[in-house]
Amino acid sequence: MILVTGATGLNGKELLRRLSARGVAVRALVRNPAKAGAIAPLPQVEIVQGEMARPETLVAALHDVDRAMLISSSDPTMLDVQSNFIDAARKAGVKHIVKLSGIMPELDSAFRFARMHGEIEKRLEASGMAFTHLRAGEFMPAYFRQVPNIAAKAQCSCRWKTPGSRRSMSRTSPRSRPMY
Repeated sequence: MILVTGATGLNGKELLRRLSARGVAVRALVRNPAKAGAIAPLPQVEIVQGEMARPETLVAALHDVDRAMLISSSDPTMLDVQSNFIDAARKAGVKHIVKLSGIMPELDSAFRFARMHGEIEKRLEASGMAFTHLRAGEFMPAYFRQVPNIAAKAQCSCRWKTPGSRRSMSRTSPRSRPMY
């Protein structure tokens, strides 16, 4: 069984849609089942309630799970909630965790979320479970919030950390195309 955290978010929902379309049985971890309306009707998707901030709520969700996709909001609690999940998954016998991480998860980064991703990656690596880090650069739907500003200025400005670096935008829709 696969467990997907962050199941009602942009990436979690899309992953659940794709797994469901392939007939893969998957469990979706949600804090609030009332917000799971978009994923509840998907075939092969089991909704379970739990909160990574409260590890005791993860026991039932992790029952018989052998693989998990770890996604959560980038907020000040990210380090704690993802660390809680890693610990609970290890105790439950999960064999492999795929973590949606950041593009440059460096422990000494000036960007706090990059530092958090770096710390979480180290904790996952030390857990004894198999792991995969998905280091996404950018998500194009995040730029949709900038449409009014882009329209007003007739430009889209993207600042890269290193001059001349090349990053691709990650996509969540099969109809979209990567941008370079």
